[in-house]
Amino acid sequence: MKKLFFSLLFVVVACCATPALSVEVSIGPDEMIMKTPAGKKPAIFPHRKHQEIMACMQCHHVTKGIMNIRKCSICHNEKMENTAVNTIKKAAHKQCRGCHKTKKKEHQKGTRYAPLKCSGCHPLNIKK
Repeated sequence: MKKLFFSLLFVVVACCATPALSVEVSIGPDEMIMKTPAGKKPAIFPHRKHQEIMACMQCHHVTKGIMNIRKCSICHNEKMENTAVNTIKKAAHKQCRGCHKTKKKEHQKGTRYAPLKCSGCHPLNIKK
């Protein structure tokens, strides 16, 4: 826990440091297209929109106190032992759809909540 705290503290200090000590940090693309197996519609992921409402570590994994920002398929593939999340589809449906369901339960009348229908993330008009 101490390691995680000091890693996060370093990131905060590095981001707020003077120009001579600053560290350039990429916040990633505004939007990403999550590729799917052949014949399936890709998903659009509004990355920036999610960054505005949640912490990076809610999606990006932390290993030994360091947040890993890598392509999901590096781990979520057929070699992964955890069969519940050994594909991008399974991992996204568990993580993303699970969060969307939670947000829907929490939402107030008249406000917009995260999509639950397939077409909410996999629109018909997206190019593969």
